[in-house]
Amino acid sequence: MHFAIPFLVFTALLNLGLGLFVYLSNPKELSSRAFAVLTASISSWCVGIIIFYSVGTVDVQASAVKSYYISAMTMNASLLVFVGAFLGLPKGVLYVYFPVFSWLAFLVPLIFTEDFLFTIGKPLGHGSTVNLKSHSYLLYTFLILSYYVVALFLLYTNRNKQGERRKRQITSILLGLVTAGAFATYFNLYLPWINVYGYTWSGPLFTIIFVFFIAYAMLKHKLFDIRAVVARTFAYVLAISLLIVFYAGFTYILQFVASDSMSLSVSQLLLNMTLTIPLVLLYPYAKKRFDRVTNSIFYRDAYDPQQFLDDLNNVLVANIDTEELLKKSCKLIEKDIKSEFVSFFLLDTSYYDSRMVGDYGSNLSDDDANELHTLLPKIHRKVIYTLQDAETPQERRVIEILRARGISILVRVVNSVDIEVDGIGYLLLGQKRSGNPYTTDDVRILDIVGSELELAVENALRFEEIQQFNVTLQNRIDNATSDLQKSNKKLKALDEAKDEFISMASHQLRTPLTSVKGYVSMVADGDVGEVNDKQKEMLEQAMFSSQQMVNLIADLLNVSRLRTGKFVIDKQPALLPDIVQTEINQIRTGASAKDITLRYVQPSGFPELQLDETKIRQVIMNFVDNAIYYTPPGGVITVVLIEKSRTVEFSVVDSGIGVPKEQQHHLFTKFYRADNAKKTRPDGTGLGLFMAKKVIIGHGGSIIFKSVEGTGSTFGFSLPKDDSSSATDD
Repeated sequence: MHFAIPFLVFTALLNLGLGLFVYLSNPKELSSRAFAVLTASISSWCVGIIIFYSVGTVDVQASAVKSYYISAMTMNASLLVFVGAFLGLPKGVLYVYFPVFSWLAFLVPLIFTEDFLFTIGKPLGHGSTVNLKSHSYLLYTFLILSYYVVALFLLYTNRNKQGERRKRQITSILLGLVTAGAFATYFNLYLPWINVYGYTWSGPLFTIIFVFFIAYAMLKHKLFDIRAVVARTFAYVLAISLLIVFYAGFTYILQFVASDSMSLSVSQLLLNMTLTIPLVLLYPYAKKRFDRVTNSIFYRDAYDPQQFLDDLNNVLVANIDTEELLKKSCKLIEKDIKSEFVSFFLLDTSYYDSRMVGDYGSNLSDDDANELHTLLPKIHRKVIYTLQDAETPQERRVIEILRARGISILVRVVNSVDIEVDGIGYLLLGQKRSGNPYTTDDVRILDIVGSELELAVENALRFEEIQQFNVTLQNRIDNATSDLQKSNKKLKALDEAKDEFISMASHQLRTPLTSVKGYVSMVADGDVGEVNDKQKEMLEQAMFSSQQMVNLIADLLNVSRLRTGKFVIDKQPALLPDIVQTEINQIRTGASAKDITLRYVQPSGFPELQLDETKIRQVIMNFVDNAIYYTPPGGVITVVLIEKSRTVEFSVVDSGIGVPKEQQHHLFTKFYRADNAKKTRPDGTGLGLFMAKKVIIGHGGSIIFKSVEGTGSTFGFSLPKDDSSSATDD
């Protein structure tokens, strides 16, 4: 056996184990998969050389030579892919398509052609002589070296663009590649070219140097986070070892007990069946226990990211109060990510000043907060980790502030689409309680946390603003109500003064007006001499106007009585048709003067009603008088009085200007007049309809009203008949 074979076996196993650990640590990452292929290719390279030196047949040796040439080419091609993925370069020709397609192009003829790259000569010592084909070997050497040189070039040129830790990682990789690559190139490319083929075993052994530098970078600079894989492997080994001991011990005891009464074969069968069930049941329990132990040793900061995010979502959904939401979120992040402290700095809102929420030992000063508020919108990262390298002067200054305050990570809670804004605040984390640095997974999880917090806190702040707005609005309403109450008191005082004036003025006006009516009546009756028809007509017009004045004064007095509570309906038996006829006779002259036809047919056999005759006369006069005023010359006014089974109805139908539809609901209110009525009769008071409604309601009746603007109106009332009166059909 060749003396180098044990060393080659050790090298193959060492590379294979390292690649397996790296792959299992993160199998989804391209860099992990490429590194696993790289180390597997080194192992295959070793195996090919072992077979070449161990087997004497030419055919097997030819296959072995093909194997280690293919492995070496695969090793360098995967090295280039690993370097590109590790540096985070965009996938393209440089580190994906060129190595993969050139490797495939060379691989096909090498596998399926017997003498494409070499021929096997006669055996010579350990192995045989290998005759290389010059043109094919030059192409092979060019490809191998191009992969290697491009990988070194990418590592070297991108080294200064990385953070401090990544620089140290790249330095370790470069040292390992340069050292191992130089020896491998000399012993496995150059010497075979000059027909010195006895040292091909040397090249693979120097990959141990590469493994050493990679392992150093993993342990010292955390090149690959394989703690989880180590922990799990250790847990599996411990669990399986415990079960093996358990199985062996109980097998021995039970076999010793059962050997006297049963044959060995049956006893062994029963023992195996008996022990299988508890072993199956015990394994998950033992594995779970050892997982906890190994996690506490190797992986003290471990947590389930999905469970953490689920718990955080539950907190965000269940809380709408801003303070409560942030406090619970900070507590959860502190517990799961195992930070010394977690706090939230909330920026100013429209109702509150900036505030710190959560447990934070050394608070930011106002100057620090103001400076961060200025610098953060100029930084393109959402998560700022103080162990990362600063890309800009602004980021460098932010990291200085955070380090001075013992803060390890700042997470900007800002919209992911537009991070060049202030946002609503930032999450502050101290260092981990274990003393370990935050991992890339931690940073990625915190980036997600920042996005979820942004939406939840925005909603909580809106709710908070609505609550504060309600408080402010309520205060304003209270103040406005107080002002209105004061104004209302003043208005009531003014209204009382006005009513007192109206009452006084109305009483003062009635005395001279009574004298005027009396003297005009005496003159019209000829008590002071005979009057001609023309004079009599003028005197009647004066009497009509005097009567209108009396009615107006009566309305004013009634308004005053309503205010003072002295408005009383004094019902007495009366005949409504006679009352209507009397009022029609008084006002007919005014209708004739305007060339208006006034129609009224007095009904016969009408029941006697309980009425306040004076007030009913005022209502009838008001409705007919308004119809005359608002009906243009040549119009028709029809007065109708009918008896129904339980009521009597009086109505005045005119062909006048009507009432605008949008203003009809204001009628019958005090001092209100429609716009077209004001233009037709500027001197109106707006009291007539108001008092008419009060009088009719006081009699237990209801107002009748309908109108179409420009066509005419109907005003009237319906009164209940006295119980003792005779009823007639409609």
